[in-house]
Amino acid sequence: MAERRMFTMQIIDSDAFLDMPLSTQSLYFHLNMRADDDGFVNNPKKIIRMIGASEDDLKILIMKRFVIGFEAKGILVIKHWRMNNYLRKDRYHPTQYQDELHMLGIKENGAYTENKALATNGIPDVNQLATEVSIGKDSIDKDSIDKRFTPPTLEEV
Repeated sequence: MAERRMFTMQIIDSDAFLDMPLSTQSLYFHLNMRADDDGFVNNPKKIIRMIGASEDDLKILIMKRFVIGFEAKGILVIKHWRMNNYLRKDRYHPTQYQDELHMLGIKENGAYTENKALATNGIPDVNQLATEVSIGKDSIDKDSIDKRFTPPTLEEV
């Protein structure tokens, strides 16, 4: 784990961040300081007790999407980790939480996002099960292409 961490003003100077209680902001900073090189924290409850924060502070961070929780294992990841920190390849140590890392996507701005398809153990969401309909060139009647629908005229009605 590194001794130094960075914070982007884009995150910590935002209204969403500044509207949170100071204890929640402090918890965010302490979680960032103790995260591994991919932004994962395996002991958030210990950090909460250590700094005198509350479970509600963690719930606020999760609710406001500053951290993404993996409840089954009790770990979390700092959503904006890659926006805050850049590590040189010679100093980078991959996280031990590779399964959870693979459940995340990375947005264009560098923020982690939950990959819904993978977060459900590889089972796609219902909206992803829609069948694809495609018309191949063999299934189109060539005569039907030339016969275009024209609305009836008033005399025909």
